[in-house]
Amino acid sequence: MILSVIMIVVWITALYFSGKIIVDGLQKMAVLLNLQKFIVSFIMMAAVATLPNFFVGITSAFDGIPQLSFGEIAGGNVVDLTIALALAVLFSKNGISVKEKTPRVTAIFAGAAGILPFILTLDGTLTRADGLILIGSFIAYMVWIFSKKERFEKTYKATEDTRKIRKRDVFKELAKIGLAMGLLLIAANGVVQEASAISIALGVAVGAVGILIVGLGNTLPETYMAIASVCRGQEDLVLGDLLGSVITPSLLVLGVVALISPFTIGDPSTFFITRIFLAIAVFLAVFFIWTGKKISKKEAVILFIIYIAFIAAELSKIFFNQ
Repeated sequence: MILSVIMIVVWITALYFSGKIIVDGLQKMAVLLNLQKFIVSFIMMAAVATLPNFFVGITSAFDGIPQLSFGEIAGGNVVDLTIALALAVLFSKNGISVKEKTPRVTAIFAGAAGILPFILTLDGTLTRADGLILIGSFIAYMVWIFSKKERFEKTYKATEDTRKIRKRDVFKELAKIGLAMGLLLIAANGVVQEASAISIALGVAVGAVGILIVGLGNTLPETYMAIASVCRGQEDLVLGDLLGSVITPSLLVLGVVALISPFTIGDPSTFFITRIFLAIAVFLAVFFIWTGKKISKKEAVILFIIYIAFIAAELSKIFFNQ
């Protein structure tokens, strides 16, 4: 049991560092290739930040425990909309500005995406038909987001650590990204194996392990990106990263998992608390984004408290059910 806990921390740490390597490499290449800011943000939020979810989801589906993916994505959504967003705001100078309409509408879409899997599993199952609905919703989001042509006007600006890259460094960065992708795959398999072992040792549902441990660990890449963007003065990338990190796993990853391995939820109480806190997180995040021109630090503290309450409620449920 103790060894499994240590190993899952090791594998989650590997997920974080591999994600960081990929993000840094993509940022450097974006400067060199003069890519639009939206392309950079989209790559990070819809691909890089979702890679841990995707690899864990595929691995758990093929290993016959897709509930782990469902739990880690549900828990991760709570993290993204509470503590990850809160930390980004707290690291900013005066809060995060939300003046444009696109991130506001995306916030509503992210909230709906986070809740949709729970609606589809009200019958206790996530079927292949449900998977198609999730993937179809993701495609609809992509069609909408790419229709916003004004998002392609601004190019990604270099920061102090991305100005140094030269053309001959591109292949070096691509090699680093490739190796990091390989590490992601290995780490994801390790996370699934150790999460299963912890579930058996504690006598709790594997979905609960996904909610509390894997979900938190797999949000490290987007949390890092959000804080790093704020520290670099690129606050307009933060909401794209975090909201995209809710939308893509909830729709695309779970949709693919459902197509590979349809599953039953099992004990409905496993996700009861998560449902409640995800609904609260969605409401508050959307409310803060739509009311006012920025997310203030006071609002960030509220989101932080919501996450602490979520963890306390989940742990209390586990200990009282022993």
